[in-house]
Amino acid sequence: MIQWVGETLFATTVLMLLILAIRPFVADRFGARAAYLLWLAPALRMILPPLPADMFGDRAAAVQDVVVVLVGSSSPSLQSASATGGGTAWLILSLTIWLGGAVLFFGRHWLSYVQFSRNIAADGQALFAAGAIPVTASSAVSSPIALGVFGKSVVVPKDFAYRYDAAEQRLAVAHELTHHDRHDVPVNFAALAILALHWWNPVAHYAHRAFRLDQEAACDAIVLHGATPEERHAYGSALFKSAMGGVPLAACAMGATTTLKVRLRRIVSGNAEHRLAKPGAALAALLVLGGVAATASGSVKRAVDPAIEIPKALVLGGGMLNVSTPVESAIHDERNCPDAQAHAAARARAKAMDIAEAERGEAEAARIEADQAVAEAREEAMTAAVEARTGAHEALIEAQMQLREAEAEAAIAMRDAEATRAAAVRSMKISCSNNNDGSVISIEGGEDASGRKQMQIMVCGDGARMGRAQIIDALRTTREQIAHDQMLPEQTRAHVLAALDRQIASVRPLPKPSLQ
Repeated sequence: MIQWVGETLFATTVLMLLILAIRPFVADRFGARAAYLLWLAPALRMILPPLPADMFGDRAAAVQDVVVVLVGSSSPSLQSASATGGGTAWLILSLTIWLGGAVLFFGRHWLSYVQFSRNIAADGQALFAAGAIPVTASSAVSSPIALGVFGKSVVVPKDFAYRYDAAEQRLAVAHELTHHDRHDVPVNFAALAILALHWWNPVAHYAHRAFRLDQEAACDAIVLHGATPEERHAYGSALFKSAMGGVPLAACAMGATTTLKVRLRRIVSGNAEHRLAKPGAALAALLVLGGVAATASGSVKRAVDPAIEIPKALVLGGGMLNVSTPVESAIHDERNCPDAQAHAAARARAKAMDIAEAERGEAEAARIEADQAVAEAREEAMTAAVEARTGAHEALIEAQMQLREAEAEAAIAMRDAEATRAAAVRSMKISCSNNNDGSVISIEGGEDASGRKQMQIMVCGDGARMGRAQIIDALRTTREQIAHDQMLPEQTRAHVLAALDRQIASVRPLPKPSLQ
């Protein structure tokens, strides 16, 4: 049954695609009615039961009324059946979703049709009767429309008598009555049911729109059969005035907007009817029968050896073996039975696949662990590199700060020494000639404008030299500290030491002055 459902859905989809491909050619060559008949193919295929594989043979009758009871069996067939429990669950779930979607789809459109009919009945006004079919006016529609499966009716807009002239009114009502004559409303419900079973299939939705177009075009061809150009013009005008959207799928609206453009073009060009309508209908019938037969489902049955008599009742697994007819050469050694060998081979393959799958899982787990280890090692290396760069940067900053401090101290000492040297030079010019041992002397001056006394102290000889010696000692002390600082990178330490060496070399001791 499940296989038949799948084959039927697939076959009807193939037929829909085939009809969508050939319907333009059929409509142009043989008319719209022939194209409309093509849609019988998927409808008939949808309800076609499986065909027997051997329709004329009686060998299949050899296996009938057979009851097999397995008691406590552990045969491969039971094992394989239990192994498919998971697949059965998924199959049941898929069928539930498919049927649930079909019910919801059909129910939604059915409720839309019922509500639409109730809205029409709420303010409907009877106008006249066309035979047994009443014609009603309602503000719920803007186009003539055919409704009802059993209680048939034609509904027109409230302004039907004012918006349409007499010829347009006659042709519009004739169009809707033709729908009822051809039983198009129940046909539309059947098409809606097929579409509901294909609710997930975009091909079916597109095919349904094409089916409705061909249905309306076939109705146009019937109404315009033998019509004059004036009647064609009036029919096209009525069709244009009847443009209406939002109609339930099962209703037959004259001016459905989805088909209006194509129908008007056919009416204007005169292709609404065709002189080859009857040959086209015959061709369509052949295509329908051929398509249905080509896609029919068949049940394949294994031929039964007539030499083996099948028992009526067979009890396995303990107790007695009761058969109504003798069983000769029906029981074979399992090792020699092709089915048993096939089951054994299948079990071996399944076991090998399980082992391979387990090994594949272990290999995948090992690969994942290796990838994690590599990622952790890479992360640790990156962290160490960042920490090393951070430490080197901090050490460089600290060395630069020490260098700036040393340079500042050296600059202060140099300024002091320079001041001392200048004073010593002036002092030597003034009084060092009178001081043979280079000691510090004092010279008093007069009073300034404010009455304050001024005194100038001059340093000669060793005093000036002592200032430069202090600078050199400070620079050398700093150099020694930096040279023994292991926290600094080698390159940074060498750069700082070279700068200090240049500072020490630039501060030369003063030569010992010669006494005059």
